[in-house]
Amino acid sequence: MRTWLVDIINKLFDEIDNKHMSKNKEIIDKVMEYVSTNVRNEELSLKSVSDALYISSNHLSRLFKEYTGITFVEFLSNCKIEEGKKLLLTTNLKVEEISSLVGYSTSQYFISRFKLKYGVTPKDFRIKNGISCNLEV
Repeated sequence: MRTWLVDIINKLFDEIDNKHMSKNKEIIDKVMEYVSTNVRNEELSLKSVSDALYISSNHLSRLFKEYTGITFVEFLSNCKIEEGKKLLLTTNLKVEEISSLVGYSTSQYFISRFKLKYGVTPKDFRIKNGISCNLEV
């Protein structure tokens, strides 16, 4: 009888854990979707996302790190750089304009973050991809 009861209790706790994990995964998915949709919003931040999803910043930060292995700030930075990369490939915008569009305060900071991720400057990235660079900073 005792073994049966322990089994039932363990199954209940497992079910609760699974539902909790599923709910947290939903939150992370919503965060990622929100960031992707709003990546060009210069006001985008942990606070703005947590406010939009009605969750505390601290809780969101912990959940995000737990489920993705990276911080929210790292994720946001990666999304901004990826959006910048798309713009470099698909537009003739100057690097300065792109950096502003993706929320960097200076083009130099965007360039340094881009180079850190891809090993080349945005200008060199365009050259490597056969894109005219005559409009760049």
